[in-house]
Amino acid sequence: MELAALAGRDPMIDLQLQDWWSRQRLTQLSYPNLSLSGASVSLRVILEPFKNVGAIWYSKIYGEYQDNVLLLACSPDLEGLSDRVRCLEQSPIQKLCRENFSKHFTEYLLTDAVAYELEIRFEGKDFLVVDQERLGNRVVHQIYIHDNCFFKPVEDDLLSKIIGCVLEQHSFYLGQEIDWSEISARLTDHLLTSSKIEIQSDPKRQHVWIPQLEEKSILSDPFFKKLSARAQWLLKADKPVLERKKPLPEGFASI
Repeated sequence: MELAALAGRDPMIDLQLQDWWSRQRLTQLSYPNLSLSGASVSLRVILEPFKNVGAIWYSKIYGEYQDNVLLLACSPDLEGLSDRVRCLEQSPIQKLCRENFSKHFTEYLLTDAVAYELEIRFEGKDFLVVDQERLGNRVVHQIYIHDNCFFKPVEDDLLSKIIGCVLEQHSFYLGQEIDWSEISARLTDHLLTSSKIEIQSDPKRQHVWIPQLEEKSILSDPFFKKLSARAQWLLKADKPVLERKKPLPEGFASI
């Protein structure tokens, strides 16, 4: 049985997102300064590990183009945040993740009163935390999204869970369930030591390309790497297996 099913998750997560990155079936993750950030990982994917954790979520969509989202997860017994206002219309999680998924979350508006108590100031598309240490004592998790890219949503103990959900997003791209457990562990280790990974799926050829699992690469741009390296994770017997399609050019090392 798939690990995702055992964890109560959908083994093929529909990211419900259409942007340049998702059209390329390309995901990028980085882990600078013990915080996770990335591109083409929708809120639907990010929130998967947070379902039914018992937290109270405060959310706000803001900015000139309404493309900034801030979600804060607090303990339900947190004192001092008494201004709990339900959304009269669709909440940010309902809007971005659809209603059948949002039922797993207790969500309130991040009102001006709550923001004031948490010492958060909004300035255009940016927000400022006056006292990060104090906020950390009151907020369990924080997720910030701008233009379909997310920033600083999780601590390191959730890193492997997020990576697992991102890989299940690529199962959706490929249209089949895959046991990613071995690859997920390797990607987690790589992020902890090297801070960046890229994942790109090709549903027609049924393979996933992960350039950072090559030991040496001389080109930094992912598309140049793709043209040069020609190494893909091929799906065989429901398990990713590394297979070299063409000889590597000078400057690349085999795994």
